[in-house]
Parts: sequence; structure tokens; C-alpha cells
Amino acid sequence: MSSTFRKGLMALFSGSGKDKFSLHRFQSLLQSLSKHLQLNESNQAVIVENIREMTEIIIWGDQNDPRIIDFFLEQDVLNHLLKFLKQHSHKAVKVQVIQSLSMLIHNLKNEMAVYFILSNNHVNYTITQSFDLYDEELLGLYVSFLRTLSLRLNDSTVQLFFNSRTQDFPLCSEALKLFDHPEYQVRVAIRTLTLNIFKLREPLVQRFIIEKPAVPYLTSLMYFLGDRLSTCQEARKNGSLVPQDADEVLDVLFYLRDIMDIDFTALQVLVSQRFFGHIVKSLVIPSMTPVQVSSASSAGQRKRRAEKNTADPAVVLSLMALSLHVVGKAHISDAILQALLLHPSYEGNSGYGELAASILADDEAASVSSLPRSLSLSTPRGAGSHAQSMPGASSLTSRSAASVHSSRSHPSPTAAADSQYMRRNECRTTICSCLGGAERATKPALYFVLAATVGCQASHNMQEAAGVLPVRKWRSRQLLSALTTPDTTESGQVSSQAGPESSIEEEGSKSTLASPNRVT
Repeated sequence: MSSTFRKGLMALFSGSGKDKFSLHRFQSLLQSLSKHLQLNESNQAVIVENIREMTEIIIWGDQNDPRIIDFFLEQDVLNHLLKFLKQHSHKAVKVQVIQSLSMLIHNLKNEMAVYFILSNNHVNYTITQSFDLYDEELLGLYVSFLRTLSLRLNDSTVQLFFNSRTQDFPLCSEALKLFDHPEYQVRVAIRTLTLNIFKLREPLVQRFIIEKPAVPYLTSLMYFLGDRLSTCQEARKNGSLVPQDADEVLDVLFYLRDIMDIDFTALQVLVSQRFFGHIVKSLVIPSMTPVQVSSASSAGQRKRRAEKNTADPAVVLSLMALSLHVVGKAHISDAILQALLLHPSYEGNSGYGELAASILADDEAASVSSLPRSLSLSTPRGAGSHAQSMPGASSLTSRSAASVHSSRSHPSPTAAADSQYMRRNECRTTICSCLGGAERATKPALYFVLAATVGCQASHNMQEAAGVLPVRKWRSRQLLSALTTPDTTESGQVSSQAGPESSIEEEGSKSTLASPNRVT
């Protein structure tokens, strides 16, 4: 008969198991723990077992015996646990302390106990401890601990995490260090954690996010997305593309959509800037337009320039189609349509279109000033800038307000129409030529992105200008116009055979791009 089984029988028949979850048992465990203040090899197992059992009693007492919670608070038990982290503890003790903290924060219902655990800088001290994150067990527990803390964040508890005087927010800064960790589950947990932080409405926290971590984090995230696209491209060339490669790209796009769904205007502006500056301008457009090189350039120079900052057109077009489907915001869709398909003669651009055009024209400082009033509530200063005020604290400058008013009242030349890029949209030319050519590998992606332009949430004005407005939407617009302005036609009716001109179809006899009369 084993010793463990013998001890179990003795506890069963002696009745000692009856007081396992009791104040007396909790007091005896704390007294035993106090005798082992110096951690060593001989008492490590005793300390781990005591901490584990005390955690179970605290959680049980939270629901059944308030005296246990009162004793937990009076004796400052949490400080006893944290002392072991200060002693360069063995792995087993660190694991148990982190696990116990996570369990307490997640399970306790007593608000006073939760505030006690989160206060006195206990949590921030634990977060900033140097754990061996190369150890899988420690890494998993540490990330789970951070995520559990983020679930307790709200506008009142955030004051226990964020030091407004020193502008220090360890939960945010330490978590962002792991955003591109090789382990997939870690990356997912960090994205969930950041969303919980971004949802906070506390003005000081929002200002901190915009001024400190937002710009470098979003920039690094776009580089991470570009790296994943490169991985997909290499795998596609080798015929070894696996679902995980594409799923990672899709996960990032869904994450961007979640950020854009948060009522945090300044952050939305930064996401738009980073996406169009680092993905559309630096990756998509060079991949869709021919490289301009002098005739005197050597073959090697031409090849190197052609390969620089370019990707497989099928890959980048698929990314744009996914962006239209997933991110789904109207101003994002408008800007993507403008970058890929906008006809040079179009002059009625919205402020969102001006955002894309200014980024494409190397004028990112002016990009935010051209935003509509509904978005430009806080104004970053260019690529590496920070918002000067939080949402609701300021409005457009007179110049940008006049620009937006002009674009809404009547068609007039805008920054988008005036830029060299918009006068000759080479992406559009490339798409039209590929549709009529024999490049079979690219055609599925082309049809994918064109179908996305038809079904996305872009404004009808932008779709009509790009030549992809479905006929049913065009007829609805014409009918509404006829009803609201009876003198537009003599009969006051709209011909069922009429339809918008297909500007893209006029650009080449071989182009089969969605004549609006063919889109249903």
C-alpha cells in the first residue's frame, strides 16, 4: 500500500478532511508559510503546496465564508506570495504564484478583495518581473495572467494599472513586446488584450495610447503583415501554401476591423494611415505598376529595381479583396477603390479619398487635415506624430473644413485629382490589361478583388466613379433623384434600359471588367 493512499485513508477516517476549506486551515497554512520565508531546495515543495491550497481556500471562502476573505485582507497574504518572486525563486514557485494570482483575479467576486489584489502596485510589480519566457510553461502562464488582468480593466480599475504622473502602463507596454511572438496562441492573446485596452474611455489612457505605443505598434504590425504576405508568396511559388499562412493574414485583418469598430477616433486615423502608408503605398502599388528605369540601366539594375518592394500581384490583389470584405468600413473601401480603380477625371472625392491620395502623394502630414469632420476629431502630425487632443477636444482647421465643404457641395479639383498619381492611375491600367491578357495565375485574384469592389461598403459615388456600381444601385439612385428633383427629366421617369457608362471598359477592347450593366 502506497504512502499517498495510506494518508488519504487516514484523512478520510480521522475526519481531518472536513476542515480543509475552513478559516482554521487557512490560518495554519499561512503560519506554515511564514516559517519558510527563505526559499531553498528543501522547502520548495512545501511552499508550492501551501500556496496552492491557500488559493483554493480563498476562492471557496469568497463564495461561502466571508471570514476567510477578511483574514486574507487583514494579514496582507498577497505580500507574502510576492516575496517569493523577489528571491530569484525556482521555476515551480514562480509558476504557482502566477497561477494563483490568475485564479484569484479571475474567480473572486468580492470587489474589495479584487481591488486589494490590483492595488499597491502588486500587479505592476509582477508584470515587470523578468521571467524566462523561453520556457513554454512560464510563457503560457504569464500571457494568461496578462489576458486575465485585461478582462478586469474598466474606467475605474484602470487607475490601478496606469500611472498618469509617470506615464507608465506596464500591462500595455509589456504585452506589446510579445505581439509578434513565434507562438500563434501568444499572438492571439496579445491582440485580445490590446483590444481590451483600446476600448477604455478614460481620456488620460487614450492620450497615452496615441502618444506612446500606438504609432510604433501599428507600424510594426503592418511590417508583420507584410512579412506574412511574403511568406504566402514564397509558399505559393513553391506550391507549398498551407491554410495557416493565409489564416494569419486574415486574422490581422479581422483584428484591424475590431480596432476600427472601437469608438476611438484618433486610433482609427492612425490605423488608416499605417495601412495605406505601409501596405497600399509601399507594397500594393509598386507590385501593380511598372518600374520606371532609364534605358541606360543595366539588366541587373532593372531586375533589382523591379524586385524592390514588390510582391506577386495575385497576392496583393487578394489582400485588397480581403480588406474590402473584412475591414468593411466605408472610408477604407473608398480609399482602396481610389487607389486601385479611380478614373483620372473623377473630381468629386470625399475627404476619405483625400486621405488615401495624400498618403500616395507623399503628403502624409496633410492626410489628416483632409478628413471629414466626423473622423478628424484629434489631429496627428504626420507619419510619426501624436494626437494633440483626444476625441471631442478639437475640430478641423479652417483649411480642411473648407476643403470638405467644397467636395460635398459641388465637384471641384481636390488633392486626389491634382496629384500626379491620380492623373494616371497605373494600377487601373494594369488591372485592365491583365483582364484582357493571358495571365491565368492573376485572373482569379483580379475577379476576387473586382467582386469585392462591387459588394463592399464603399460610397455609391466612389463605386460609380470607378465603374463598378451595380445597375440596381444605379437605378435606385436615378429613381431617387427623379423623385426628389422632378425637373431632371421631362417625363419624370427613369428608363429601365439606361445604365452608367463603364469607364473601365472604354480603356481597352480586351477589358471585360464589370460593365455596370452586367453587374446585378
